[in-house]
Amino acid sequence: MANVDGTKSSVVAGIDRKIIYEATVRLVVQEFGAVGKSVPELINQHGGYLAEASVDRTSGGHRTGSWQARVPVKKFEAFLVAVSALGVPENTHQTTQDVTKEFVDVEARISNSRRLEGRILELLEKANDEIKDVLEVERELSRVRGEIELMEGRLRFLRNRTDMTTVSVFAREQRDYVPPETPTFVSRAKQLLADSLLALQVFIKGLAIAVTPWLLALSVIVTPIVWVLRRRKSVHAGSVSARPPVDPDPEPPSDPDE
Repeated sequence: MANVDGTKSSVVAGIDRKIIYEATVRLVVQEFGAVGKSVPELINQHGGYLAEASVDRTSGGHRTGSWQARVPVKKFEAFLVAVSALGVPENTHQTTQDVTKEFVDVEARISNSRRLEGRILELLEKANDEIKDVLEVERELSRVRGEIELMEGRLRFLRNRTDMTTVSVFAREQRDYVPPETPTFVSRAKQLLADSLLALQVFIKGLAIAVTPWLLALSVIVTPIVWVLRRRKSVHAGSVSARPPVDPDPEPPSDPDE
């Protein structure tokens, strides 16, 4: 089988690589009922089993559902293709985790612990009748066997995860769904312009909110000054208008002897 990154499974240092494959598929479907039946059927067809399922429909809302499938590694890609065809894939995400090193390490530790267990059993057979010595050997044997059980449990977990992939399928019902188009240069430019205008509008509103208190404070100071200046100007204009007119070309006084 090809890996998610396009490379083929290979043998590292004479040992098959142990890789955990996981995927998440999010679908938009026209008819949820048909998908709810098809997903379990596809799981069975690909030799897997349904680990978990959940269906939800809120009051007045569309139905949604989720399924967690365990599918053999060899059927992983085929199952993804089949599931994606049930609706419009909104998002598909795949991950891989190489656990070859841990797998080999756990196997080696189990082998070493098994040999230690054998030596302890030999010591137990040769132990004298001293209860103290027998109990000490049995405690060591119990400790080693406990470690072996833990390591074997980890090894079973790794085998299960590497032999069977995990695929999480999420589906939501939405009729007449139109998937978003791939953005073009023009659409990106329009969106950038719209975002810039929105940012400018937000900046102006914020500036107005920040300046308004200062304008109010300034008006409280300036208004009385303007009123006083206008009052003085009005009084000065009134005093000027009350003076008698001045003849610009007065006649010389007449001579009484003439």
